[in-house]
Amino acid sequence: MDPLANAMEQEIKKKLALFECVRMVLVNHVAGKPSLLAVDAGRKMLPMDNKPTFATLDSWINKLITAGV
Repeated sequence: MDPLANAMEQEIKKKLALFECVRMVLVNHVAGKPSLLAVDAGRKMLPMDNKPTFATLDSWINKLITAGV
């Protein structure tokens, strides 16, 4: 493959990973999983450079809950 095609493929895979993350959260939520576990399942789909730790994710969710969102 030429470098341009390879770069395009990598960019598309990054964008698809975000959709896969959202899909995984929704599938787990519909399956009746608790919100934190559903979000964590989606988090696992993200690339390492964009993936928050579980503790960071938990603190974000707790802030949203206390804010009433």
